[in-house]
Amino acid sequence: METMLMQKLLDKEQTKVFDKRDKGEFEQEMVPDEAIHTARVASSLLGICIGIFIQGSTLALSYLLTVFVGFEDDALSDRVCYTVALVWSVVSSMMGVSVLLLMRSILITAFYSTHDSDIEHNTRTLEAQEELMAQIIDITQKYYTIGSLFGFGLSWTVADYLLGLKRPPLSKFRNSINCHCLVHLFFHQVRLLQRPLRQDPR
Repeated sequence: METMLMQKLLDKEQTKVFDKRDKGEFEQEMVPDEAIHTARVASSLLGICIGIFIQGSTLALSYLLTVFVGFEDDALSDRVCYTVALVWSVVSSMMGVSVLLLMRSILITAFYSTHDSDIEHNTRTLEAQEELMAQIIDITQKYYTIGSLFGFGLSWTVADYLLGLKRPPLSKFRNSINCHCLVHLFFHQVRLLQRPLRQDPR
């Protein structure tokens, strides 16, 4: 009788342990999905904002050059405005990449600053969290770039529509160059962006 009672108690304890373990695994499966979804949405919106800023600043600079800088030679005026706008596009694109690098640095710093020190004794848990963090960073980079290009093209199209301008070949060419500058500057930093997460400095 006592043996049967002990067996029932053991079965109940094992059931509780399995339930807790299954619940923990379920929570671990849900958290990464929510984190990845949040990273996609947030990085896309941030990229769109940066893209609009880049294109808006370029259009504003072109307008200022047209209004406040006068040239007697129209050909010289076009060359100067085009050169200045192109240089500013490269500079503003570098700003966009800098935002991405700073955001990546903040994510890594926040990760190692907030994780529980007890996790250090559980190598598998720490490795799983680092893997999730690397995945979030990779998703952030991709969606940020896509959002930047989308915001860039959207702001350019809206500006042309509001101003009633027909886009000449030179405008299309400059738009293409600006987009390629942003993409080139992004992938030029791939070695920095793809570096593995550094170990906990503590």
